[in-house]
Amino acid sequence: MELNKIRIPVLFFVILTVSGCSLQYRKAKKFLQNGEYIAAEQAYKNILEKSPKDPEALEGLHSARENIIDKRLLEIRYMRLAGNHDEALSAFRDLFKDEADWDLYPRGAVFFTQQEELKYALSHVTQIVDTRLAEKHPVLARQYFDGYKDIFWQGKTLDSAKSLDKKIIDSGNVSCLDFVGNVSDKTPYFAGFVRRYCSYWGSPTTSSTTISNRTAETELYGVVSLKLDSEDLPDEIKAEWNSGFQAVLENSPFYGPGVKHELPVQLTARFKDLRNEVPVSLTQEYTTQEPYTAYVPVLKTKQVPYNTTELQMKWRSVPYSTTKYEYNYYTGRYESVPVTEYRNDSYLESVPVVKYRTEFYTETEAVTKYKTVPHAYSYAGTVYRQNLILLAEGAANVGKKKLPLVVNKQETNKGVSHHENIPDIGLTPKLIHYLNPVDWIKTNSRELSPMLQEKLDALWSELYCHSPQTGDSVGQSGELVYKCARSEKGRALEFVNQWSIANLGLPYEEASNLFKD
Repeated sequence: MELNKIRIPVLFFVILTVSGCSLQYRKAKKFLQNGEYIAAEQAYKNILEKSPKDPEALEGLHSARENIIDKRLLEIRYMRLAGNHDEALSAFRDLFKDEADWDLYPRGAVFFTQQEELKYALSHVTQIVDTRLAEKHPVLARQYFDGYKDIFWQGKTLDSAKSLDKKIIDSGNVSCLDFVGNVSDKTPYFAGFVRRYCSYWGSPTTSSTTISNRTAETELYGVVSLKLDSEDLPDEIKAEWNSGFQAVLENSPFYGPGVKHELPVQLTARFKDLRNEVPVSLTQEYTTQEPYTAYVPVLKTKQVPYNTTELQMKWRSVPYSTTKYEYNYYTGRYESVPVTEYRNDSYLESVPVVKYRTEFYTETEAVTKYKTVPHAYSYAGTVYRQNLILLAEGAANVGKKKLPLVVNKQETNKGVSHHENIPDIGLTPKLIHYLNPVDWIKTNSRELSPMLQEKLDALWSELYCHSPQTGDSVGQSGELVYKCARSEKGRALEFVNQWSIANLGLPYEEASNLFKD
């Protein structure tokens, strides 16, 4: 009997499992029959999550994916026929990724369809690349080809893809030589761009594509030389300011790595930390709650008796005459005999009674109440005052240009101190708190660095951001562009962007991110 109890639920579980699997198989097959291949793929994947080696599910998944590939190839063909070549290329890229992930590649007619569409796709890519090379924009050609290169880097299209890749690189090297031909001693900044550009194509360049020492010594700086005239300034502040100015220089267009030319910064700084402490008599006002006795009237009640009457019900016996039948033994029959009987009658009678009524009265009682009593506690303390004053003024000398730097800050810090510790009346010790002068100077002189940063950027734009003239060579105009673009303001100028688009096919920011050291 117990064994049967165990077998029944186990058998029930097996039936449920089998029926559940059967339902999943039916759904997956229905999806496959109806051409819903993506849904069928997911349904078979769900089955394989529970039974990874299920042969029927593996075969169904393989069939669903073969049909997905076939369907997507037809979609790619329709895109191409509709003229949506880039959309078809993107779809091809996604399809190839899925084929690799699934380790499933088309066969038979589907294989020939894929190869045919690959040829059309490569033909379109070649056409776009040739157009961009004809426009002398090999960078654009390379970017476009690299976006789809993996599609063709295999099978029957591999040789053609390699040939097209070499054609782009050769064109890039030719453009590199064209740029190199425009480099001279008068175009050191353009030369720096050419070096990076040629490196992008894998072409080494000559030493003429580096900024000359003469240019570096006249226009660029490698290190800040801070001369600080100060009487009261803490020693560590000079080091703080110097490192801040050096960081500014290295992020400015005037910086040349390894250049020995020093950027002189002269500052006169005056700092005062004036402190004053005055003993004072202080008073702490506080209150306490003190008890006292008060007499207050209290309303009370009492029960008072009074006489009255009330009707009460009483009973009495009342006689009445009637007859009853009695048996007469002499006559041998019942005879009516007169008798007197009594009955109970009720009646009301007024009876005197004593009752009670509630009466109110007041009585004076003593109660404890509390009153607020003010107090004053006198104690000794100190009023302190700190006046911090910082005045720093001077200039950074960039060639013949002086860039003024000024900071003028003042702050008053004051308070009261004492040593009393009586928490019950609200008194706890308060110590004198003077601001740390070094931290205060660091905080209040932070604007010096961004001030210099802004002025250096603006000066570079003022000195070197001039639009190219008609008739300027690529090297001359490129020198103006890459010299100007060292500054943040310069990079935002329209002629910088226009030159980059005209000569590289890309906006300046995109090109500068592409051609880095």
